[in-house]
Amino acid sequence: MENQTCFEYNNCSNHSNGSYYAHFGGPAVHPVSEFIYDYICPVLAVVGIVCNTITFIALLRPPINSISVSVYLKAYCIAAILTWILMIKLNWVLDKSESRHFSSMSQISCRIWSFLTCIVTFSGFWFITGAAVDRVFILWTPIKAQSLCTVFMAKNAVVFILIGLTAVSIHALWMYNMSPQFICYFERGDYFNRLWLWASGFLLGCLPLILLFTFGNLMIIRFCLKHHGRQMPDLSKNEIDVTYAVMIISLIVFSCAMPSNVLHFMHIMNDENGRSLTLLFEFATYISWICYLCVFYVLIIRCNVFRDSLKDAFNEIISRLRRKRAHIELKTLKPEYNQVPSTSTSV
Repeated sequence: MENQTCFEYNNCSNHSNGSYYAHFGGPAVHPVSEFIYDYICPVLAVVGIVCNTITFIALLRPPINSISVSVYLKAYCIAAILTWILMIKLNWVLDKSESRHFSSMSQISCRIWSFLTCIVTFSGFWFITGAAVDRVFILWTPIKAQSLCTVFMAKNAVVFILIGLTAVSIHALWMYNMSPQFICYFERGDYFNRLWLWASGFLLGCLPLILLFTFGNLMIIRFCLKHHGRQMPDLSKNEIDVTYAVMIISLIVFSCAMPSNVLHFMHIMNDENGRSLTLLFEFATYISWICYLCVFYVLIIRCNVFRDSLKDAFNEIISRLRRKRAHIELKTLKPEYNQVPSTSTSV
């Protein structure tokens, strides 16, 4: 396809012949890549879904849910779960069962799937970017942060991020087509299509990662100044712990996701150059999976308030299960427990 390109992370694969991450011209051929895709992929998908679900539940509980950054992290957990289920696990199941992918069923399904892929795949980067911006305000402008870094403002920011992603990704609903080989592709066409492809690729993938690198280093600098005698804002220990966690998460997401985004942007700029980078892109994509696993482990290692919330949630679940078990045992020991008392009349 000389004048065609694939923008998303999963629309240009040959699903019946190998890894769906071979976006630049065919299925995976390297044995290591095939092993990762065949055996490690399903395991990581299950671990990712479980870890992000647990993280989301813990973030719903006090006192961590009163911290503004928890809103961004909850949104990120939802995006990560959808990524594991729709963009990785579902594709793996369809590939191994040699079933036809939703994006290759019709022109409409191709465009809808491309639109959803843009939002789901890149929303996580922007949610972490929002969390990093929140923490930078807390560290560098504590007076303004009192009004900007609230749960209410964080919820509004998440809504605006989703609106922005929709506006940038909406082109997929009319710029994608179905090839005779049932491959969903973006036809570069005229100059406007190419310009929009480059702009959307930069806004969705590269820009949030650049911002994460910038804000992550700003947080490092602020903490370094603390050790050189500059006073920190009057923050609680919970706020400090969460800020450290967001700083680490920001740099991990940047480090793991940037290689695949750079290679992908190179493919957008030059399709023939992209074809020669197929194997590199596959391994870079596997590395980017760490982005959707790191939040749980960073929070549980670095954040005391998260561990406390997780422990409370676990204890509550155990307590409910015990009460339910005691209720069942009571009904078993007393058959008349659930019976309606009989009425008798005396003469």
